[in-house]
Amino acid sequence: MLAFTAVADRVSGAPSISKLSVHGLRIAGPTRIVIDGGELLPNPQIVLPFPVTSQELQPGGTAARVEIEIVLGEEVPVGIYQLRVATDSGISNPQPVGVDHLPQSLFQETLQTLPAALSGAVVANQSLRIRFSGKRGQRVAIDVEARRLGSVLDPVVRLLNARGTQFAWSPPRPLLAGDARCAAELTEDGEYTIVLHDRQFRGGADRFFRLKVGDLQNADLVFPLGVQLGKPAALQLLTVGRSDPVSATVDASQAGPRPARVEQSRQFTGAFPPVLVSDHAELLEQQQDDGALQELTAAPVAVNGRLTTPGEEDQFVLPVTPGSKLRFDVRARRAGSPLDGVLMIRSVDGKQLASNDDRPATSDPGLDFTVPAGTDKIHVALVDLQKRGGDTFVYRVSIQDLGRPDFQLALSTDRVNIPAGAGQLIEVQVNRQGYQGSIELTVAGLPAGVEVTSKTIAA
Repeated sequence: MLAFTAVADRVSGAPSISKLSVHGLRIAGPTRIVIDGGELLPNPQIVLPFPVTSQELQPGGTAARVEIEIVLGEEVPVGIYQLRVATDSGISNPQPVGVDHLPQSLFQETLQTLPAALSGAVVANQSLRIRFSGKRGQRVAIDVEARRLGSVLDPVVRLLNARGTQFAWSPPRPLLAGDARCAAELTEDGEYTIVLHDRQFRGGADRFFRLKVGDLQNADLVFPLGVQLGKPAALQLLTVGRSDPVSATVDASQAGPRPARVEQSRQFTGAFPPVLVSDHAELLEQQQDDGALQELTAAPVAVNGRLTTPGEEDQFVLPVTPGSKLRFDVRARRAGSPLDGVLMIRSVDGKQLASNDDRPATSDPGLDFTVPAGTDKIHVALVDLQKRGGDTFVYRVSIQDLGRPDFQLALSTDRVNIPAGAGQLIEVQVNRQGYQGSIELTVAGLPAGVEVTSKTIAA
């Protein structure tokens, strides 16, 4: 672990955000948002990870509450982003907000037009009801963003017809980080009612939500889950419950998780799934003739595939070096896939050498494996524990050679506020894996007057 110093020549402090009036911003339109917190003056400005077209502080602001009208440009990508407030005294903690083309408003009991997004909170023992008029054959999706925005609400949402009969509903779903979503085609003209409550009927200001209603489209999964740095790749966005994948792209110019993107995103709402851009080969599962197994390149390598039919088992041949130690990591559930994977390592004659189902921190399988003497190839197999399958049962198997020198860096904070003319220590955590050399640090995008004075992690 290392500390380095940044020196500033201006006054710094720390505003804070405790509450937002609305939990979404509209693309290509204005949104008024009330921000509660502390030290919000002077000169508050909303900070987002993309340019803002305009923002105007409304009269009557105090250090504890400000109201800002913000306008986003048409070019802003749909997603969930971190909103902060910067003042002459520093920058605040982040608050997640949804960004899309939906009109944003406070909770109301009647929706005059669809689509719409409503922000509010659930109090104890409360079931909120929202009415709207619908037409036969109209598709209506209801998506509750709560957990994805930092709320502790466990949302349950129900759709009732004019007779009070429930014909669509959703409990908290793991795929949505514990949020709820349902969709239905309306069966008749008339009035419909949406009912929203906490699963345990608990309530409070920390059980806030953003309820979206309309003919919405969500991107739950992306395939493949990984692409190689600098290589073009054709991606598909998948939605659970729908069979119409959408073509997408990703900026593969930088390593790390990068959001998938679509050209026409007006109907989309919610976060786009990330694609992992890696610095090694990212292969696609390929159908082989006559029962042959697909051969992978040597580690480091990853293979991306999906178990499309029930009971399917994908198998691959991996060239290996005797005595080498390999790390196998399956990414499926962590990416939103319903796949409950079982990973198996076999000899070429079919003898099982190792297997894993779940790990302590994840339900995705993974294991470390030392290649036996005299072995130059092994078989890698993946199957669903319950023998299920389908287009959304996507996976990525990453294989790393633990003998290859490597390291990872992590920061212990998400922001730094520096007193005028002084410095600040920032802890950088270093996880070395066989690499014992020095590490040179660079920090991009520093504001004027801020410099890094210690840039080297010693060997």
